[in-house]
Amino acid sequence: MTGKVRPVGAQAPLFAVLEVVLKGMLDTWHFSDVPASLVPEELHEALYALLDEELILRRDAPQTDAVFASGSETINFTFDEFRDFLLSEYLLNRVYSDNPELFSQYVSKTDPADNPVAEGIKRFLFYAARQPEREQFRAFYRSQSWYREVYDTEIFNIDSALLEPADREIVAAGLTEEERGRDLARRLAVRWRSDRHPILNLELLLSFVAGADDETFHRVVVEAFRTRPYSGDRVSAADFVEFLKRNVVEKPDQFPEHSTEQLFRFLIVLLPVDSNAILDSGADAVLRPLLLRRPTQILRLLVESLDYRATRHRPYVWRALSSLEARPHVMTMDLWARAIRERDGTQDPVLLTEVNRFIDLESRPYVGGVDGPVLGT
Repeated sequence: MTGKVRPVGAQAPLFAVLEVVLKGMLDTWHFSDVPASLVPEELHEALYALLDEELILRRDAPQTDAVFASGSETINFTFDEFRDFLLSEYLLNRVYSDNPELFSQYVSKTDPADNPVAEGIKRFLFYAARQPEREQFRAFYRSQSWYREVYDTEIFNIDSALLEPADREIVAAGLTEEERGRDLARRLAVRWRSDRHPILNLELLLSFVAGADDETFHRVVVEAFRTRPYSGDRVSAADFVEFLKRNVVEKPDQFPEHSTEQLFRFLIVLLPVDSNAILDSGADAVLRPLLLRRPTQILRLLVESLDYRATRHRPYVWRALSSLEARPHVMTMDLWARAIRERDGTQDPVLLTEVNRFIDLESRPYVGGVDGPVLGT
């Protein structure tokens, strides 16, 4: 406790103390243990008020290895995130408005990845740059060399109302890159509620995947969502499959058909992830009970996925179409003709095997259940 139980009445001295501490941090680019002696004597009462209860600032003992060494007390912010917020506010409203060049010198001193404080400052500045009244600062902020690194993480954290149509194009372009594409794919996948995320969402990822070649499909789907034991990141095919099992398969009435469209499309996309030599996977295991519960919807999405550019995905789709659960629903002349064209036009042995399996269905008797509605009729 400071002994000052009543804070000073005027706010100006309190802000003055904070400015002294913040400026001291920025001048030294050291964000802890600011010497208490830096605060002038006329602001000590305000300093004591801020130190009281340690809600904003706290006073620490001098950092020294010598037991009886003399040294001044130091000041730290109680909460690191609040410190980063105030630093960004100071940079924006005190430095940038008066001296943009000095602002650039401050924020360019270190890479965000190498300094948690710099990362926090640039995160809050990103939020500030997105405010409608900050158009001039937004253009300046975008010109910084480290802007993209901050963008890729923070664009998914801001209010959807502050997103722009250009953000969709930027993220879609980022999906074409190696490591960046995998990271963006994983961030998009969890945003399956398009009503909450109208611009950056799972639908954007699915649209990209539909036109991706085999190499790109492997990177943004098979590699991005493969299960990594002990990673704990909760963004993998196995996690998604478990989510569908608990919330859709076991509770079929919880989600109406229109709300599951993107979820089921993504489930079909995930069929190759973590699959074995006979094309079994966690996604396939959940798809089969869904075929029984919602055959018309699932089979429509399976047939639509045959138009995806990536050919390595198609064996899994044809396998699902020739499964026992799908069989009474899929016999149409259009789909049959498509299978013949696929067989005659492919040199992929795995795809050829699965297409032939589908074609051979006609010569094998079907046992089990009454024929359901025929897809496409």
